[in-house]
Amino acid sequence: MDISAIDKKISELTTKLNSKVPKMKKDKVKMGSIPVHLKKYYAEEIAKLEKQKTYLQSLEEVHTTIDWSNVKFENFQIRVIINGQYSEPFQLLESRSSYEFLKPYFLKSDLNPLSVSMLGNKISSISDLSELNCVLNILSIQDEINNYFNDFESTTIEKILLKLKNILNQHLFYFFKIKERSLYLNFLCEIQSNDFKIIPTTEILLSNDKVISHEETFLFTVKNPKYVYIIWESTLINRATYIFQTSDNSYTEDVQRLFDFIASGENSKRRKLRYSIKTTENPFKSIGIIQHSNIDGWKMKIKSLVQK
Repeated sequence: MDISAIDKKISELTTKLNSKVPKMKKDKVKMGSIPVHLKKYYAEEIAKLEKQKTYLQSLEEVHTTIDWSNVKFENFQIRVIINGQYSEPFQLLESRSSYEFLKPYFLKSDLNPLSVSMLGNKISSISDLSELNCVLNILSIQDEINNYFNDFESTTIEKILLKLKNILNQHLFYFFKIKERSLYLNFLCEIQSNDFKIIPTTEILLSNDKVISHEETFLFTVKNPKYVYIIWESTLINRATYIFQTSDNSYTEDVQRLFDFIASGENSKRRKLRYSIKTTENPFKSIGIIQHSNIDGWKMKIKSLVQK
């Protein structure tokens, strides 16, 4: 309980302590004091709260940094671990307990530690609250992607795009360390159209119909006056870049189909995409595959295909 909550409770108990109750005296009803045992109880409770308030006021505010591994996500609130103990909860409406399962995912992002001010065992303030909210928003997207794997019908690209609406592409750069991962990803960040969001996707890799790994990939979008291009890029250098052509009107539908395909349990996805370009049956409207060989040559091919 913080000082403001203590003051509120003291005020409530003081009102009860000083309240009057009807009493019969010589066949007349008069207002009198509350029973002695209640007076004693309220007075003792007020004294305890006053003592607790004095203790809190004597504490010095401590400013410290908290590693993300020591942040505990709960529904609508978080706690931090200080000296091996959990703090009192700090209200954050965006927080969900399910984000605890995503810790291995975002701890590798090498985020800056959380800067907090502590008053005893209570978080009095978080200085980089906007950064924390950014992390929570991005975790909500990854949570949505995880729901997709658990229940194929539960996730639509509209849900992910809606969550991405409140996140700047710059925040995605920061969280996923996209620019630092490769020169290829850095270039795609530079040509990404501001009217669209970078979409995190997870590629499912299988062997003999068994999932062997989940790989981080991203869908970038580049728009020119005539077309919209979706660029699928992996965080692994040895994976080729795939480019798809669409339009404003079909963008959401085409991104959904591509998202489903990448996250599906289908075997040899990349080989099938390579084959589809050479045939009249090209369901994903793929127009180019560029291998990661020479960075300058790769950039020229990207610019040529998207006419950027």
